Amino acid sequence: MALVWMVAWAVAAGICLVATWLGLMAALAMWATALGLSSIAAVLLVALLNAAIAGALIYASVGKSRGLLFPATRRQLAGHRAVKASSP
Repeated sequence: MALVWMVAWAVAAGICLVATWLGLMAALAMWATALGLSSIAAVLLVALLNAAIAGALIYASVGKSRGLLFPATRRQLAGHRAVKASSP
């Protein structure tokens, strides 16, 4: 039962985080509008900013994933034994 509550709270926390992000982005668009930018331009600016951040995060994740080759797991799946260093 504790696991069910933990999952439910995690889902609720995720929804709260998304709502917070959307609120911050709306505030940013409203601020840009208050500075004299048109509403459509402000929303497009916020959307492009989010897309650029997402692209940078995806690019960084792909770069980091190249280091996750799991050599020992791949050897076991292929049926090869691990190579042990010999002692002199």
